[in-house]
Amino acid sequence: MTEDLQMDSPKTPTNSNNSIPPSIPRPNSPISPELRHRVPTIFGGHPPSFMERKRSSIVMGQRSVDLLMEQPGEPMPRFVIFIIRCYRRWGYFIADHGLIAIIICILISILGLYIVLNTKQQNDITGYSPYGARARTEYSRYQEFFSHDGPGITVYIFILANDGGNMLREKYLNETIEILNLANENVTLEEIGGNKKSFSQFCRSFCKINEPVRAFYNGFKLQLESLSLGNKPNSRINLNYPMSQILGHSFTLQQSFFGIERYNNTNEEIIDKNNFNLTQVLLNINEEEEEKKKIN
Repeated sequence: MTEDLQMDSPKTPTNSNNSIPPSIPRPNSPISPELRHRVPTIFGGHPPSFMERKRSSIVMGQRSVDLLMEQPGEPMPRFVIFIIRCYRRWGYFIADHGLIAIIICILISILGLYIVLNTKQQNDITGYSPYGARARTEYSRYQEFFSHDGPGITVYIFILANDGGNMLREKYLNETIEILNLANENVTLEEIGGNKKSFSQFCRSFCKINEPVRAFYNGFKLQLESLSLGNKPNSRINLNYPMSQILGHSFTLQQSFFGIERYNNTNEEIIDKNNFNLTQVLLNINEEEEEKKKIN
């Protein structure tokens, strides 16, 4: 007859070497006591030093901050702690309001798409040239020389005599100078703020391109006064074409006078004194004076 004996399972002996020693927290440690048994025993119950780890940025996660605060040393920068707290609160907000955050992101994307589709596109030829290209340098020099910045606006005024005659007459030259004065002072440009600037104020390049006309007009008046007094034309004023000279200062008339007709050397008398070519007449007078000097 056998008898069943009650047998207890043998107790597993405890090994003091395998037990996890309790960690010794610092005062005001943010790591809860329940999580301290997760610290590897190889560090003796203490988290590893951050100097032993490789990190790419000073801005770290909350777990990293908790481990770092366990180590003695310098405290964390306040700015880093502030950034981490903001990220943590932002994460909590997104987690609690996920649907609202998704809807807001979709609305912002739709608004941006609407703005892009309704924005007028303008082709820029400079976008096809690489930076540092010679074409960019030449184009910038062209803009600087002709229009300062942006494409230049060029306006031409062509003045003709009503009777189809010569413009080299005192009356028509007076009206020409009046038109130039009106263009400089009465042609205005209104700014965004409402201020108005005349052409002479906002012009940047080629503002004095019509100065040869004024110089020719002044020389013309001086010569007329000299002739009206019975004197010969002033030898220091040569109203020749294409290069004129007044008191030693030379200037060109090619960009200001068009349709110039030069008479050949002839002895024919000019019948219409109102339609004579002044530059050629004065040139003939100068040639006669030079010939007299050579004879003398």
